[in-house]
Amino acid sequence: MNNPSNKMKKEYVIGVSALVATLIVTFVAIQADWGAMFSSLSHPITTTNSDFVQAGPFQVAVNVEPGTPQVGENRIVILVRDQFGKPVSGAMVRAVGEMPAMGAMPAMRAQADIQESTAGVYEGDFDLPMAGSWPLAVDVATDAGHHVDLAFDMATGREGIQLTTATPSGDVAYYTCSMHPSVKSATPGTCPICGMNLVPVTREELQSGSVMVDEGRRQTIGVKTGEVIRAPFAVPIRLQGQITYDETRLSAISLRFNGWIGDLFADFEGKPVRKGDKLFTV
Repeated sequence: MNNPSNKMKKEYVIGVSALVATLIVTFVAIQADWGAMFSSLSHPITTTNSDFVQAGPFQVAVNVEPGTPQVGENRIVILVRDQFGKPVSGAMVRAVGEMPAMGAMPAMRAQADIQESTAGVYEGDFDLPMAGSWPLAVDVATDAGHHVDLAFDMATGREGIQLTTATPSGDVAYYTCSMHPSVKSATPGTCPICGMNLVPVTREELQSGSVMVDEGRRQTIGVKTGEVIRAPFAVPIRLQGQITYDETRLSAISLRFNGWIGDLFADFEGKPVRKGDKLFTV
């Protein structure tokens, strides 16, 4: 016959073991949930391959949190990959939102403080001081020959951001104007200064420091070529000015008797005279 006390001890051990096992399973599950939660807090924005756009030699994905930009603090996450899909680490990344000037109000800028959190992932916060449209510019560069620009349409109270322009992929680094080389555009178009069509600048030209201009364009803009020689160089400067006199050396002379002018020799304003010359007779 079984001893009642032994039976109770056995049931007690089984109960305690089951309780410990339940606590262990619960603890592991809670840890997994917390890990997922903290992971989602550190990287709240998920990005799929469809979110990436080709910009020059890079694949770039840009997202903001919250999904609908708001007045106040916002967060931006920029993912950068190479052409093979591998994360690009150590890049120089810049993100700036700018509200255009309106009337007497000057333009306002909201620049994000971008830091690389993990390989190829760049994050930062930016503050939008007021509601409205804030076009977003994103620059990614690893060196002088690998630099891309992306522009997005962004506004507070409107969900998401829309890509407007991006540096084209392939051999073209950017488009510029033959007459105004300071103009650089990520897409083909016309020069905002003179209205001429923009010409492409390849990465090979960018690295070599030379830009090829076709013969027809050279004739249009009047380019002249010649042999390089060593000679004194001077730039004539023509300016408009006005010659005046030293007022501290002026004297007013009044006649001390009644009379009239006989012969007038200083007969027009500005006539050159020297000391001792006759001005008039009385």
